[in-house]
Formats: sequence, C-alpha cells, structure tokens
Amino acid sequence: MTKFLTAAAVRKIRASTRRLEIPDGGCRGLHLVVQPSGQKSWALRYRRPDKRTAKLFLGTVYDPDVAEPETPPVIGGHFTLAAAHRLVAELRHQIAQGRDPGAAHIATRERNRVVNEDRARNTFDIAAKDFIEQYASKKTRRWRAMPAYWDYRWEPPTGEGK
Repeated sequence: MTKFLTAAAVRKIRASTRRLEIPDGGCRGLHLVVQPSGQKSWALRYRRPDKRTAKLFLGTVYDPDVAEPETPPVIGGHFTLAAAHRLVAELRHQIAQGRDPGAAHIATRERNRVVNEDRARNTFDIAAKDFIEQYASKKTRRWRAMPAYWDYRWEPPTGEGK
C-alpha cells in the first residue's frame, strides 16, 4: 500500500540522480514527479476509454507555505497538493463518464494555438501593409507617399513603371 502524501512530505522530498515518481495513496492515479534538477510536478496516470494507459502532466508544485490561490486548478497550472487532489477528482469524474481528459486538453491547446496564430496575423501593421500593397499600384503620388507615414519601405512590384 502506498503512503499518503502530505504538504510537508512534498516539501521535504529531495531530488536524486534519477527521476522519481511517487504515488499518492490518498488520491488514486496522482503522482508526484521529482526530476534530477529538483523540479517537482504532478502527473495523473489513468486508463483511456480504449483501455490503454496514459499519463497526463497536470502542473508544477506550488509552495505549500503560501496561501492557496483563489482560482480553480487547471491543467498546466501551478498548485498545491490539495488543489492537485481537487483537479484529479474532476478528471476522474470525466474518465468515469467515458471521456479522455488528455485528448480533450490536447485538442483545446491546439485550438488555442490556431487562434493565437490567427490573432498574430491580423495586426494593424500587417493590415496596413497589405492595404498599401494592394492599392499602391495606382500611379498617383499620394499612394507612393503613404508608406512613409507608417515607416514602411514600399517597392513597386516588378514590371511596373517608375
């Protein structure tokens, strides 16, 4: 039988020459992972709906001496033993309903990456440059002078007269 982890035990565990994975007897599937560098993190070992085993990184260990944050724990966060127990209970509920929390987390992360890339592409600078390049083919001085307002060096497309 594995021992129950306590906040004091989490604080006292030190790194060794190899990676340690210490199970928590008080919360099925929760493991404290201690890297040789001394970095501590939480992981959940569980079975997916198709019965394959999986390991989900939950987050890093929060200093137990500091007061617990008010926000609910989320995957990838920084939290205490009590918050890790709370998060694992929520994830276990999802697993009992036949959902895979690891796959859901990966899908959410991918969606956020696509949204952030789209936001990065839609900045004012890029929109202004696109607008200038689209309409600068007009042979008026006004359009040739506009890029200077945005400190943008415009070169006419090849084949256009000077």
